[in-house]
Amino acid sequence: MARRLRVFSDRISNGFGQSERLIDDVANKTTRLYRDGTFSIPEHYRAAAMLSATAVASCLVGFAAGRRRHRRRREQGSTALRPASQGQAPVARGPSLPEMDLSAVFRFLKLWMLYRVATRA
Repeated sequence: MARRLRVFSDRISNGFGQSERLIDDVANKTTRLYRDGTFSIPEHYRAAAMLSATAVASCLVGFAAGRRRHRRRREQGSTALRPASQGQAPVARGPSLPEMDLSAVFRFLKLWMLYRVATRA
């Protein structure tokens, strides 16, 4: 048992040693991107806000689609294929997006725009 733990420990330390260079490279690139962003975001604030909002919205839609798909798989017993009816081949079902109530999002946008107009005066 101790030998297995030592072998596992050696593999982990070797993997970390090999990935250390990659981690440092990613950290340096991230630092450069952050510094570039701190100079360019104040100049292009609207574009950055629009891109950020789009990214968050697409992440939420993807999360909702994945969650619904996972729930459906769990209910069907982890089968992604619809059972075949008489003499037909099974047909794979594609992911479907759940119906979402977007009224709260539009209400927030309306209030936010009203706040922006009110604070400019």
